Amino acid sequence: MRRSLVGDRSEPAPFRHLTDGRQGLDSRIGFRFINGRMKSLPYSHLIETEFDPDSGVILQFVGHRIMVSGRNLVGLYLGLEDGSIGEIVEQHVNDIACAEDAPFIQLITWERV
Repeated sequence: MRRSLVGDRSEPAPFRHLTDGRQGLDSRIGFRFINGRMKSLPYSHLIETEFDPDSGVILQFVGHRIMVSGRNLVGLYLGLEDGSIGEIVEQHVNDIACAEDAPFIQLITWERV
């Protein structure tokens, strides 16, 4: 099922919420990488979320661990806890162009476990 996201994908944003505000049983979290690659995983496979101010957000899925590194990522973590995040974007703008207090995702690391 295709995710319906808030906002226009042509506008830069570090993460986007689902239009319905909450996950359904078939909702997925999409990951967009700086090199143009995209991946997604179902919320139903998300088993643990962790926020560490020093390293970022760690998502433990069945069979995958995703680490999202950057700054000001508390809003991302809370949205994931609510099940309202539909997409996470690596380096949505140049780091210098991003305000100091705005969320910025430097790196998304994807690994099979």
